[in-house]
Formats: sequence, structure tokens, C-alpha cells
Amino acid sequence: MDQELYLYEEFKELYHLRWNVEEVYKLLKSRVEIEQFTGRTSRSIYQDFYAKIFMMTLCAALSYPIAEKVKIEFKAEKTGNMYDQQINRTNAISATKDYLVNLCLSQ
Repeated sequence: MDQELYLYEEFKELYHLRWNVEEVYKLLKSRVEIEQFTGRTSRSIYQDFYAKIFMMTLCAALSYPIAEKVKIEFKAEKTGNMYDQQINRTNAISATKDYLVNLCLSQ
């Protein structure tokens, strides 16, 4: 590779920009198990896919205010940690699933 054409600093920045995308893939594949379907028909696959995307979107919407509050409180504490404090997305997804199930069953 031509080191003058492809600068190290640019690749370093691209890698850090890619990190969030990789984390979302990990969340979708490992935590939400987006590739696991409950049926074999195309309708059931679509239903599972869209239900999981809906659940992820609802989880993101419900957890956003809390995530912002955590960031603000963490910065106020000035702990000296290298990375910002974040909410546990796996726990947030689990709580959202439980909430959705209870909401649907209570009707």
C-alpha cells in the first residue's frame, strides 16, 4: 500500500468511526439473535425480523434519556476513567423484552 496516498491517521480515524457499527452488529447478532427465527415460512421470518427491530428501536428510545443522564453524572464525578460510563445494553434489551411481554399479556 502506498503510505503517502493512504495516511495512517486517516485509517485510525476510520477504525474509530467503524467501532460503533461493529458494536451494533454484535448487539444484533449476539444479544438479539436476529438470525434466529421461530418459523420456516417467509411470513414468520419477516415477522421475527421486524419484531426484533421494533424491540431494539423501543429499547433505544426508552434508554436514551437514561444514557444521557449517566453521561452527565459520570462527567460530573470526574473519576479519571479513560472511557465514558455507559448503560448495559444487554440488560436494557432484556428489560424491554420483559416489558413488551407483560404489556401484551395484560391486554
